[in-house]
Amino acid sequence: MPASAVRSGHSRERLLKPGRTRFIFLLIGIAAFAATEFGRHICSPYFRESGISDFGLTDSIGNWSGIIVQIFLGLAIFNSGKKQSYTLAAFF
Repeated sequence: MPASAVRSGHSRERLLKPGRTRFIFLLIGIAAFAATEFGRHICSPYFRESGISDFGLTDSIGNWSGIIVQIFLGLAIFNSGKKQSYTLAAFF
């Protein structure tokens, strides 16, 4: 294993190790996905049928909540520490 991988804390054991932070990131990602699907399939059609003006919020719910899903599921997959989480969140 390269010395840079040892210093940064990246190893096969770390990627496969379950942890509290990984579980929290996974839960946030799943909750954001549920909110995305709820907004796209329930709220958006209801607002359109009722003639409620939401200024396009329900039309874009899949975009902005999908970003949250990508960030937190990516963080759960890589099992990163606090500093690495900020770097990965910026990457995603």
